[in-house]
Amino acid sequence: MNLFCIPYAGSSSSIYANWKKNLSPSINLYPIELAGRGKKIHEEYYEDFQEAVSKISDEIFVKSSNEPYAIFGHSMGGLLTYEVAKHIFKNYKSKPVFVFISGINPPKFYQAQKISALSDQEFLSYINGLGGIPKKIMSHPELINFFLPILKSDFLLLENYSQESNSRINCRIITFAGMDDNLSSHIEEWKSYTDKDFKSYEFKGGHFFINQHHPQIINIINKFLKVD
Repeated sequence: MNLFCIPYAGSSSSIYANWKKNLSPSINLYPIELAGRGKKIHEEYYEDFQEAVSKISDEIFVKSSNEPYAIFGHSMGGLLTYEVAKHIFKNYKSKPVFVFISGINPPKFYQAQKISALSDQEFLSYINGLGGIPKKIMSHPELINFFLPILKSDFLLLENYSQESNSRINCRIITFAGMDDNLSSHIEEWKSYTDKDFKSYEFKGGHFFINQHHPQIINIINKFLKVD
């Protein structure tokens, strides 16, 4: 079983680096790298949300090698996960066994915050309020200057995101949410976006609850992706 993990806005594939030690040996972990960071640092940022969906879909389809696979995504990565699942089925007649969506409301309830055009200080203040910027980055201006264009590019993608309302995917959806996260206050509404089974899990914490609870999240993923 292959598990493809899509990062949240402003992050890279490295956020999933410590997942492998908790995953079942039967699960192959494939963190997806987004353009403009990590191993793809020399690639231009995506021009729009659909370009990101298309390129990620192509990569997953090739790497899945006709083997069963699942996709996980948190926040922006959750919306990408949903759109990628639709895109792959439409274009390749392939579909994941499971879709794991974390920390984001479904499209019908998603409202992007128009913040990409804010001043750098206002923008950082908003992001920091979500708890998404580690203290070691906030205390180093050179790191802030490196990550700021990535963050603003990702939030611009989200501001331009739109989709056909309530479009279903033909695979099971499992969701994760933080109890104090406004961005996932309607997380259980994802059940209307699948023709298959749906289950939702809630954890203590805000938007970045996955940083504290990833061992529990991985245990749940192991249970669903168990290969006999």
